[in-house]
Parts: sequence; C-alpha cells; structure tokens
Amino acid sequence: MFSLNFAAGQVVAVGNASANSTEFTTPTYVHLATDTDCWIKIGTTATAARHTAGNLLVPANTCLNVLVPAGERVAVVHESSNGYLSIVPILSE
Repeated sequence: MFSLNFAAGQVVAVGNASANSTEFTTPTYVHLATDTDCWIKIGTTATAARHTAGNLLVPANTCLNVLVPAGERVAVVHESSNGYLSIVPILSE
C-alpha cells in the first residue's frame, strides 16, 4: 500500500496538442489517472504523440504508477476526446 501526496498533485488538460506537467526536481513515483484515452511520454523535452513508438496509450478511467526521473516531465495528448490527466506523487513509506 502507498500514500499519495495530494498537495503536490497536478492536473493537466488533455487536448489535441501535447501538454506538459511541471518538471520534477527529484526522481518521483507518480500515480496517473485520466478520464479520456490519451498518450503519454516522459522526458526532459517530451512531446506526446499518438500511435508513435516511445509513447504509451493510457485508456480512459484507468490508473497507472510510473517513475518520473529528475529533470523530466509528463507530456500528454488525447486520442480523440479532450479530458484531464491527474498526476499525484506517491509518498514513500
């Protein structure tokens, strides 16, 4: 089991153009949740792209835990419908 740091969470609007979270200054495990099918990419200058190698499809109404390395951010773009991506750091136990 883990705890979430809701106070440090971010919400990124998911649309037709790639959008980024803020940069993570330390390696951080994050809990991702989305209300729309979307593609994500993690990197220093990440640009999410549909149906492209190096990007991950995250289905609507699902959650995913990933590590975001220091100096990197989460980029996101929708598959076909606008929505939101919630990014909440996971607290170590």
